[in-house]
Amino acid sequence: MLSTTRPPASARRWYEPPPVHAIRRRWQLAGLRHRSRRLVFIAGCARSGTSLLKQLMAVFADTAVFPRERTVWHFLDMADLPERTLVVKRTAECHRTLHRLPDDVSLIYCVRHPYDCLTSAHPQTVHLRPFHVTQDRWIAEYGALDRLRRRQPGRRICYVRYEDLVTQPDAIQNEIAAACGLTADAPFMGNPLGIEIRSASLEKWRDRPDLRRYLAGLDASWREEIARFCQEFGYAAAPTLD
Repeated sequence: MLSTTRPPASARRWYEPPPVHAIRRRWQLAGLRHRSRRLVFIAGCARSGTSLLKQLMAVFADTAVFPRERTVWHFLDMADLPERTLVVKRTAECHRTLHRLPDDVSLIYCVRHPYDCLTSAHPQTVHLRPFHVTQDRWIAEYGALDRLRRRQPGRRICYVRYEDLVTQPDAIQNEIAAACGLTADAPFMGNPLGIEIRSASLEKWRDRPDLRRYLAGLDASWREEIARFCQEFGYAAAPTLD
């Protein structure tokens, strides 16, 4: 039987259990899987399409999507829902423990061209800084993915490029369905939930001198990481901004 002991609702977003409790919760997650529940965790750097994909996942049949960001342990709080597939989107801090993602949880990892991530604003932080994702955050997210793959070399990861999600959403929906064993009730494009899919934000930095100046002013030491990221995920080599 699953434990009914849970952290207060106000704390769940940032909650990371101590090691002993984490072992117990891993066992509980495995219990969900033994009850034929499918657990899907959405991760990826901020401004990479995680929020859009989280909304679109509700188009799949027999699927419950939690509306807010939570840690992987929140699947336990969804255990009483009738849907077979449960979907949770990561919090801003989840990259710190991504390498410990339980084997019983499927992973969809969203990626986007680094220059777009770094020049995208967000309503929650626009009063603090012009762009939501800092250089340190981007580096930490990519490093977290590397740690996960080194620690779990056999893990299958469903990668979703933001550029593909907004330009060919139905093709990406088919890839997700195949990777996670899902069935679509309706296509992503023109979905009955009224979720808009827009591509207007792609590569604004190419035509805006202010964005290019901002990118050129960032620490140049990380450009090798950007080049590696672009090569890995099929992006054209990042142009020189100097």
